[in-house]
Amino acid sequence: MTEITVGIRNLKAHLSQYIQLVKEGRAVVITRYGRPIARMIPTGVVEWNSKKLRDIEPVAVNRGDKLVSDIVVEMREEGLLATLAGVLPAGVGHHRRR
Repeated sequence: MTEITVGIRNLKAHLSQYIQLVKEGRAVVITRYGRPIARMIPTGVVEWNSKKLRDIEPVAVNRGDKLVSDIVVEMREEGLLATLAGVLPAGVGHHRRR
């Protein structure tokens, strides 16, 4: 399958043309600031190396009765996430109210 590369701005401006290329069997690699971020391929085309995926252990297991999402909401309401600001990655624990 032949592959072409397009920036996201150009893709948005000419989307129907790129969709036609995909329908004709070409793959389109979408870039942002020159780095690939996505690929459009025709339906029915699966690229796979036929190897079985390995099982992985979960990073963490919730053994409590509460959902993690409920715990996070409680922590937000109590202001506890702000105290973790130095520990958490940037953006985690911040959300906008609508």
